[in-house]
Amino acid sequence: MPIPYLQTNHGILLFISLLGALVYAPGNPLTELPLEIRTFLTQGLLITYSINLLLAINSFFIARSKNLPGVFWLVKVFLLGGISYYELQQTKDPTAASAYSGTKPQDRKARR
Repeated sequence: MPIPYLQTNHGILLFISLLGALVYAPGNPLTELPLEIRTFLTQGLLITYSINLLLAINSFFIARSKNLPGVFWLVKVFLLGGISYYELQQTKDPTAASAYSGTKPQDRKARR
């Protein structure tokens, strides 16, 4: 399954988990959970996002070393975790791509 689909699904799962853990609205089965389950969801989210925070801080420096926007990757990895971190690891430096191609973008336009 491609990464964007996984990221979308994890975003939906995050929204539903936050809704079930933090919102109480009588009549809505997603928000009428017993206290034990709501506590379990809250603790799980805290543990998950503590780990994601460490990954996000590391991803900021990795993104900067690859000439990518560090704050964008910090937020993305904090919200989506390992999926985005893996995507960042696979991403190449966009400025290095033109150096390896052997020709400058201006030269390619002139040949057309």
